[in-house]
Amino acid sequence: MTSEKALRAAAEELNDVLGLDPAIPTGKKVGIDVLTEKIKEAMGLINPKEDKFSKGTQAVIDEFSEDADDDEDVDDAGEDEEEEEEEEAPKKGKGKKPVKEEEEDDDEEEEEDDEEEEEEEEKPKKGKGKKPVKEEEEEEEEEDDEDDEDDEDDEENLIDQVAGAKKLADLKAIVKVNDEFKPLRSKLSSYKTGDELREVMLELLDEINAEEEDKASSKKAKEIHKNNIADKKVSGKAGKASEEDDDEEEEEKPKKKKGGIKKAGEEGKPGIIATIASLVENAGKKGISKKEILAQLQEDFPDRNEQSMKNTINVQVPARINKEKFAVKKVGDDRYTKA
Repeated sequence: MTSEKALRAAAEELNDVLGLDPAIPTGKKVGIDVLTEKIKEAMGLINPKEDKFSKGTQAVIDEFSEDADDDEDVDDAGEDEEEEEEEEAPKKGKGKKPVKEEEEDDDEEEEEDDEEEEEEEEKPKKGKGKKPVKEEEEEEEEEDDEDDEDDEDDEENLIDQVAGAKKLADLKAIVKVNDEFKPLRSKLSSYKTGDELREVMLELLDEINAEEEDKASSKKAKEIHKNNIADKKVSGKAGKASEEDDDEEEEEKPKKKKGGIKKAGEEGKPGIIATIASLVENAGKKGISKKEILAQLQEDFPDRNEQSMKNTINVQVPARINKEKFAVKKVGDDRYTKA
């Protein structure tokens, strides 16, 4: 069992090494349960290859890691015991039906099978096995929607990976295994810092996302046009429907922004990291909070994942900006500005 003194020392060292903000509270009024919970939360941010700790703090981390593994083992063992109990339940005589009752059940099942076969034979043979065209189109649309949702999930996971990567080498590894970053592979050696490469990667993902949204919008307009024509043909107004739907299609076509989509790194379009640094640098004496930074990012980058932007803010403010761009000072509880 780790002593209270060892827990407080470990919490202070985690605050220093990881640059936690807000930091783990270590005052005398803070109970052991709170300390333990906060230390376990902070352990999720540790990079084993980069973050080094004293023997005492490492012992605390190892102890909590073992506790977590033991809890998982207990859960697994409980599940195994339940499965064994179900398998070992006495089988002899239990749950068996009398012979006569079993024969009656078999007769009922045979009668039901015969009835089903008769119903199948009575069905009209024309178009057998074929679904109506409209039903097939609806199923195809559902499959396309599911594929789009899967793509969006993959996109968000990729954004999280890029935002959470701490080292330049980690970002280069992501570029090499994900085809979304294929345009960057030939010039990877030109990026000297992780922030520089991260910003270009996130902007490239934005560009891909914008193009996919344009395609989805165009596809939806075509489907609406097609459905309208089909509906009006049924009512005997095919000729007129064609002219009206042409007008509707023109109105529903997605309006392209002037100048087209800005490419990653294009002049005049600062990325998330550059925007964060600019907000802190120009915050003045009053400073700016992380919540205010997030609100501005949501306005400037509405298509970006909120949690990914939060992660980027926490990485950048204040530690990374302080280290790589300019000195940052804290104003009040959670407000920052250029020193």
